[in-house]
Amino acid sequence: MRGDEGFIRAGLEDVVEVEKLLTKIDNYSIVDYYRILKNGESPQFLPPLLDDLDELELETIECLEVIINSVLTQIVKLNRPFTEFKDSPGRLKALHFLAQDPVLKQAVGKVTQRIFMRKRSNTSEIALNKTKKVLGKVREAFLEFLLELIVDILPQINQIMKAHRIDEEELLRMGGPMIESITASKISSDLFRSIEVEERYIIQLGFDGYDSELKNPRDKMFE
Repeated sequence: MRGDEGFIRAGLEDVVEVEKLLTKIDNYSIVDYYRILKNGESPQFLPPLLDDLDELELETIECLEVIINSVLTQIVKLNRPFTEFKDSPGRLKALHFLAQDPVLKQAVGKVTQRIFMRKRSNTSEIALNKTKKVLGKVREAFLEFLLELIVDILPQINQIMKAHRIDEEELLRMGGPMIESITASKISSDLFRSIEVEERYIIQLGFDGYDSELKNPRDKMFE
């Protein structure tokens, strides 16, 4: 069949359109569902998908912080300085622990099914069948989102380490970076042409390092 931008084989429309399936806020819904399911709560009582950044709860932000710090820990274990991670060919290895987590697979599946349910023509059964077809690709898209997020915040992390005169291991022993804010910003690549404006989420980091002899105040989800 013919799509808006070219040929798509019949029956593969949903698989091909995965990149358009997830909105930016949907990725944060995956984090939210992952947090809930990781805490052992029933998947039958999951909240609605997030519609906007102002719906983010502190618990979801703290979960994202744990994920970020766990990825940073993996980077250290791979003997990669943070400054080299962006161009490292094996950078996906830092997300291996998360990619193999069955709870993440469950969270991605629940979010994807609800995304398909946005179309009134999709019954829960149809949405489930469509989810099964694209689950692997949606999980890959989410991991790519996390990878880009890490790369985007690494300059801030390097600034924190420089300002406090600490290295990667010391940063992580002291609790790692914390998220102060996430805001939406309109980005245009050309101010002189009529180009579609892209919305980006900007993460602002802070650091409230604590005594390394004390317990990390944030939950360690991957111990």
